Amino acid sequence: MKKWKLRQRMLSWKGIVLVSLLGPLVGLFYQLVILSKDSVVLFADTPIVLSLLIIGYYCLLFVFGIVWFFKQLQSYFSIKEALKQSQLNYLKSQVNPHFLFNVLNKLYGEIDKDTNQAKEVVLQLSELLRYGVYKAQAARVSLREEISYCESFIALQRMRYHRSVTVNFEVNIDSDSYEIMPLVFINLLENAFKHGVEKLRKEAYITIVLTASKGQVRFLIKNNVPEETGVYTTGVGLDNLEKRLALVYPDRHEFKICTLENEFTAELILKV
Repeated sequence: MKKWKLRQRMLSWKGIVLVSLLGPLVGLFYQLVILSKDSVVLFADTPIVLSLLIIGYYCLLFVFGIVWFFKQLQSYFSIKEALKQSQLNYLKSQVNPHFLFNVLNKLYGEIDKDTNQAKEVVLQLSELLRYGVYKAQAARVSLREEISYCESFIALQRMRYHRSVTVNFEVNIDSDSYEIMPLVFINLLENAFKHGVEKLRKEAYITIVLTASKGQVRFLIKNNVPEETGVYTTGVGLDNLEKRLALVYPDRHEFKICTLENEFTAELILKV
């Protein structure tokens, strides 16, 4: 009922504004076109008080029009921001499902074989999930926190494999003040394990170099892939990452991937 009354009131106001704008225009059209007058003097025969009231009315109408325009503009940007945040939350919710399923399978297999190992897996997984649930909701997290999350992810991945995996993670940061979008590196890390380590029987390696200096964060990751892999296709994970980067870092990021001589390389540069 309230919505209906509000709608009726809005229609009434729109009608008043429309008549106020069209009235003088129709009068001018009638005198210039129909009566073929060379010129028209507004308020020529109108009392001064009434003329001032009419002028004041149109001044108020103009002011209200400007206020209405800016409110509509503000509403547009608010809706746009809400849609952007909604899309980001949806994309974040898709991060890492493959990894989670694999860890749960690992945990199921270790419960009877090695209780201590299973407990360690649970602790590591709980830390990752805590970060994913709480920190992922933030617009920005410290770069150090994101690095710690990546290190926990790597540690948990090491537990999954019975064979040796070489992972080198080099970090060079000139300040602890850097903040970035949460979960920005995890797709690249997950990809390195999923398409490299999981498919290689031996001599699997991952090399990561993360540097931050002069307002720029650079994340470079390389991993070997099986010979039969050939040219690498992006997949859902990297498509997801590209969409998030486009939303949060428009014109402020570079993202390149390539496969050369059975080595996959991904490089992400953020201007923060």
